[in-house]
Amino acid sequence: MIKANEFLATIFAELEDGENILVCRQIMKEGGNGSFFSNHLTADRAWRKWDSNKQDHAWYFCVSTVDGEMNAKGSMVGRGRANLVRQHCFVLDDIGTKIPLDSIPEGLIPNYIIESSKGNFQYGFILREPLRDVALADALVHLVYTSGFGDEGGKIVTKAVRLPAGVNGKIKTDKYLDPVKLISCNEDYWEPDDLLFHLNVSLSWADVVADPSK
Repeated sequence: MIKANEFLATIFAELEDGENILVCRQIMKEGGNGSFFSNHLTADRAWRKWDSNKQDHAWYFCVSTVDGEMNAKGSMVGRGRANLVRQHCFVLDDIGTKIPLDSIPEGLIPNYIIESSKGNFQYGFILREPLRDVALADALVHLVYTSGFGDEGGKIVTKAVRLPAGVNGKIKTDKYLDPVKLISCNEDYWEPDDLLFHLNVSLSWADVVADPSK
C-alpha cells in the first residue's frame, strides 16, 4: 500500500521555493469529549509525529500549498487565503452517502479515492498545473462544489481534506475511530477545462479566465 508521504508526493509533485505542504493533526481529548487541530509544515519537527502514523489521530492535508508564515500567536501555521501559494487539487466529499455512487458521471475518474468511514468516500482530482491566481482558484472551487457532485461546504481554496492515515475523528458518531484508507491512486492529472466538462458545468475554463466573477 502507498505510504502517506508517497501519497502527498503524488499531489505536490514539484514544489517551488517558499511553497510548503500543510498537514493537520486532529488530536482527541481525553474521555472523547472533543478534539483540537494542530497545523504543521512538513518541514517542521512535528512532521515526524505524523510520519510515525499514530493510529489514534485523524490526519488531514491542505489542498493548497502555503507560504509558511505563522499566525499572530506564533504557534500555528496559517491556513487562510493570505497564506495560499498554489492550489493543487480538489476533493469531492461524502461520495457514497450524501452523493450516490451511481450519480457520478462516467468520465469523472478521480486521481485518488479515500474511504473516510465505512461506505463514505472522498474523490480527489489533482491539477496538472496548480493555480497561483487566487481569483481563478476561488472561481474553480465555486464551480466544482456547486456542480451537485459533492458537499458544498468545501468551497474554500485552503480546504483541509483527509490523508490516508490514522482514523476518523468524528467523536460521538458511529464513524469514530474507523480507519481512513486509500482505495486507489493514479497520476492522470486534470486540466480545469476537462474537470468542468465532466462535472457538467456550462462554463468553459476560457470563460472563467476571461471573467472569474461569473
